Amino acid sequence: DRLRNPQGQLFGGFTPTYVDFLALHTYWAGREPTPGRPWLATVNMRIDYYAPVSGDRFEIEGRVVNRRGSMTYIETRFFDPEGEMLVYAYTTLKGV
Repeated sequence: DRLRNPQGQLFGGFTPTYVDFLALHTYWAGREPTPGRPWLATVNMRIDYYAPVSGDRFEIEGRVVNRRGSMTYIETRFFDPEGEMLVYAYTTLKGV
């Protein structure tokens, strides 16, 4: 309830936080982490809102689109319980 606006929807300012956290976890999925290496910086994030994120449950899915040098491109999608896409995000992470 603390993350919802007065209409009961996920407050829009929290969506990028979820996107950023999921992008970082997606980056490391299936990889052996080395403490402190690489340090990841979010250099770009685009978010498209298709419908409000409301209700008690939603699903977030992340996928690595491409890895090129120090850059990794990740897409994140939010779905309602019926499978309708609510939010699409594209994040660029740079290993520094």
